[in-house]
Amino acid sequence: MNESELTEMAAIYEAAYREAFQASGEKSRAADAAKATLYECYPNAARYLNAVAPRSRETGFTEEEVAAGGRLLARMGSVSRGIVKAAEPAPEKTAIKFIPFNPPLNNNGHAPAPLPRPAVSASLALMLAAANIRAGDVFVVGNLDALTALLKCAESSIQSTLVSAKSGPLQQVGWRFEGMNAPRHDYRVKCVAAPRTDEEIRREELERRKAQLEREHAERLAALMAEYAA
Repeated sequence: MNESELTEMAAIYEAAYREAFQASGEKSRAADAAKATLYECYPNAARYLNAVAPRSRETGFTEEEVAAGGRLLARMGSVSRGIVKAAEPAPEKTAIKFIPFNPPLNNNGHAPAPLPRPAVSASLALMLAAANIRAGDVFVVGNLDALTALLKCAESSIQSTLVSAKSGPLQQVGWRFEGMNAPRHDYRVKCVAAPRTDEEIRREELERRKAQLEREHAERLAALMAEYAA
């Protein structure tokens, strides 16, 4: 079966399937009717399809017949799916409705003051702890405009709390960050110092005690050597 025969078989099947499907609205009936029409026009089409039928017990098909049957079956499936899909009603498009956000007014009829810096620091501290940020890590803050709206803080509060503040709440517990010239929609900073963990504190204490013992041992050894030399 050459490409020209395949195209003609598919065209015959498509026309018959469309007519039968429009009349019955059932895919199985349309397929049976379209196959019958195809077999009348091309009797060898039945052999091609039997060559790839999963339940066929016939043998003796050539590789060419199996390949031709696969190509014909794929083309038939494609045209039938296209006809069925075209007959389906188009889904209703639902317009996206944006809910305007207006900050609540206080008792004086004015918008509330932005969230104070300590409260911003507390929220950022939670984020840092959840992300387990350590010295050398890049902390991806995210979209500053979105986070500013979520925290209800001033436009520059987040950057100031992380980078500009020298002795703010985060800095007092050991955090230090450097700006990375990142845009507001993808803001990120580099952590240059982080509060010590309990494990780090224990390790530093052990190292301190070890150094002290080594120093005391060296002093005693020097004293003994001096006494022996005398």
